[in-house]
Amino acid sequence: MRKLTKEIDHDLTWEEEEEERPSRTQKKKDAQNLQKLGEFLITMSKSEIERLDISQELKNAINIAKTFTKHGARKRQIQYIGVLMREVDTTALNAILEKIPHQKKL
Repeated sequence: MRKLTKEIDHDLTWEEEEEERPSRTQKKKDAQNLQKLGEFLITMSKSEIERLDISQELKNAINIAKTFTKHGARKRQIQYIGVLMREVDTTALNAILEKIPHQKKL
């Protein structure tokens, strides 16, 4: 991305900014992956969920999602779980989930 900067001698110059932040597409892919992980967590039993090192708020959201039968409500809850998953260390969570024998690969 180019950025217009003002030099000391008051001439305007263009500088190339380094792309340090992820693109919008990458952010969307990351959010979708978190939602997929959240969908998998919904399929787990309550005892398996309780053993995970995640916040109580996330555990409650997962348990609430299990009760929804309507597609729209379930979809909104999965999106909410995805938002909560942003605060979780997903690499550690994936490592824990790999130890569960019935888990399918995401």
